[in-house]
Amino acid sequence: MVADEAIDNKDIRDRIFEKASLVSVIGAISSESDCIIAGMPHIIQKARDLDLEILYSCEDGSHIAKNEKVFIVRGTAKSIVMLEENIGLLSKSSGVATATNTAVRLADNKVKIVCGAWKKMPPCLKEMLRDAIHIGGGNIRICDEPFVYLDKNYVRIFGGVFQALEAVKHISNRIKVIQIKGFTKNIVSEAEAPVKSFHVDGVTVNTLFMVYGAGALLAKV
Repeated sequence: MVADEAIDNKDIRDRIFEKASLVSVIGAISSESDCIIAGMPHIIQKARDLDLEILYSCEDGSHIAKNEKVFIVRGTAKSIVMLEENIGLLSKSSGVATATNTAVRLADNKVKIVCGAWKKMPPCLKEMLRDAIHIGGGNIRICDEPFVYLDKNYVRIFGGVFQALEAVKHISNRIKVIQIKGFTKNIVSEAEAPVKSFHVDGVTVNTLFMVYGAGALLAKV
């Protein structure tokens, strides 16, 4: 019984690869589509933690074609499969960078592409996603200058856009940016507030143009 328990408490991969523990295995990560690579430092660090020899790695920001190899390592079978379990460090980051870059290219310098959703991600993911947005050519801040951001919850707490802006009127050394969603009144009416930048949340393209005409400068469709 004791011997069986000892075996059961052992990493099952040790048992699976028991007869191949001394075999050297080469593992490669290839892209399933054209993409922009991001997150490479994270997967490299994980490979080092697993004592894998890195034979090749492309750099963050590289434009990769479908089926192109981006990372090659050598080591024990167990370490190779353990690295594969962490492939999201590379694939998720690259997906975010690629999607961001697609938006930037479609914007054609006519619209500033900003992504702030990374702030609401788990702390362990924030740095990785923020870096991926940068690599893709996007921005993580609505304004380069210091600003006060009032999201829809602040607006609801204060009872409206104008009331929320009045509440922070005393903070005179920062630009005011406010999120409008039409919770307290018609969204176009909210866009008439005296503020430099708006974050327009969850609207159709037609509504976006109406809001833009009322004075909104930034939008999330």
